[in-house]
Amino acid sequence: MSRSIVVDDQDRWRQITAEEKGLVLVLTHTVQPTPEQLLAARSNGHQVIYAAQSSDVELKRLGQFELEKSLFESGFDEVRASQLAARCRGSDAVLLDSINSVNPAAVLPRPKLPDRVKAALLLIGGWDSRVDGDREAIEVMCGTPYAELEEQFENDSRDPNGMLFSADRKFRLLAPHRDWRRYSHLISDRLIVEYRDLIELALTDDDPTVGLSSTDTWIAQLKGEKREFSGCLRSHLLEGMALASSIPPSDNRSNIDDQFCNRIVTEVLTDASSSRWASLSRHLSILVEAAPLAVLDSIESGLQHDGPMHSLFRGRDADYFATRPHTGVLWALECAAWSARFVRRVCVLLVRLDSICGDLKVMNTPANSFRETLLSEFPQTAADSAVRRDVIKHLLESDFPNAWNLVASLLPTSMGMISVRRKPLWRDSADGWHRSSEDLHGETQWLATETLGHVDNCPSKFRSAVELYDTVHLDVYADFLQSWQRKSQISTGTTRIDDWFGRRSIESPCGWTLPLQRSAQVNVRVLLVLGERSSRK
Repeated sequence: MSRSIVVDDQDRWRQITAEEKGLVLVLTHTVQPTPEQLLAARSNGHQVIYAAQSSDVELKRLGQFELEKSLFESGFDEVRASQLAARCRGSDAVLLDSINSVNPAAVLPRPKLPDRVKAALLLIGGWDSRVDGDREAIEVMCGTPYAELEEQFENDSRDPNGMLFSADRKFRLLAPHRDWRRYSHLISDRLIVEYRDLIELALTDDDPTVGLSSTDTWIAQLKGEKREFSGCLRSHLLEGMALASSIPPSDNRSNIDDQFCNRIVTEVLTDASSSRWASLSRHLSILVEAAPLAVLDSIESGLQHDGPMHSLFRGRDADYFATRPHTGVLWALECAAWSARFVRRVCVLLVRLDSICGDLKVMNTPANSFRETLLSEFPQTAADSAVRRDVIKHLLESDFPNAWNLVASLLPTSMGMISVRRKPLWRDSADGWHRSSEDLHGETQWLATETLGHVDNCPSKFRSAVELYDTVHLDVYADFLQSWQRKSQISTGTTRIDDWFGRRSIESPCGWTLPLQRSAQVNVRVLLVLGERSSRK
């Protein structure tokens, strides 16, 4: 598949067979080569798959889930299969162009668009033609009134070799990565200045319905209160930034790079209000791919006293249909956590966010994001076991009161649920990821020892530590209890450890309360463990 090309034009067929060698050429029904042409292609080492005639059967666009599964079963690793399935957006031709090793500039016919328009489309990525702000942005970037451009866009979207895909009066690049390789050299410095201004306008275009209840939001929309630019344009602008900052210099011949993107995002998010963060919530996971350092720095700054993170993560009154803008911050951190470079910093931020969050009655919480990042059975980070252990030790030593419960949640439980996260679309930060630890038993034992061993630093954690009796190895648990027994100078024959056995309930690491019957079961287990260890000696 790495040398496969879809050919849907007779001129393209003649060019490829003459100039290239050793390709797998997949012909559509519009290309009907003669026997002599097939023989010439074969002599150049090409293999040809073609349809003898057209058919009334219309094939459905490829579904992302089914395609990802097929790519994985074909030998692609899980991360690469996920990226390819998401990038091709259901197009089989784009999929083959993404995985082949042939430079598309050498074999694909050029779209019939002016060079400035090609460069502008490359930067904008997509837009909604029904939104006035989007059309004005196109006019500024292309230097031509939109009315003169619309017909060109429609024609290009119908051209098999065009740049655009169109549906419901929305346009987007069909193959962004391929087009960046082909046309990034057309991006002038003047166009970059206009692009920078457009990004700043789009990112500071705050949502007027932020903070409103679901009912008030609906009323505001009826009154015509809306943003200047569409979500379509905003999403594709940021996707273009993420792509430009992540692809190698050989594929990006413009002056838009990682430093350029970090500067823009830093300017937008510096001293940003909670309304600005809430307005960008749904775009933060792609924004962090474009400028990871700028986003992480801004989240850290927002955790300062009375910063925007405090209001975002404060509990709200129940409203089933209300948006939860804090989830965008968590999704951005989860995306950044795939990278071994950023996983420690992300976990530190999640611990701090957990310490300030209010009564969030939702699944998307900093505690759940932390657990799903470092859980040994299914770590959702490319960081290996050694890096994850270093993160846990750092947290227990630097912020024990806030980190201990989160670290304890990483221990095995009889019940639990894990959400599978989206992997980075453009950056390769998830490369090398494995579904589970290579030494799951050893890692669990180490985690139990570290978790219980640090309880000495905080006696108030003893109640939660005792509840871990059925999740850790017997010897590890016995060592922990005997350490507490020596420090408290309590004999194994007594019916109490401190005032533990006088309590009527147990507080678990998850904050739940167990009834008296469960407390009695734990009490018996504590005495049995201590007694068994004593009898061994």
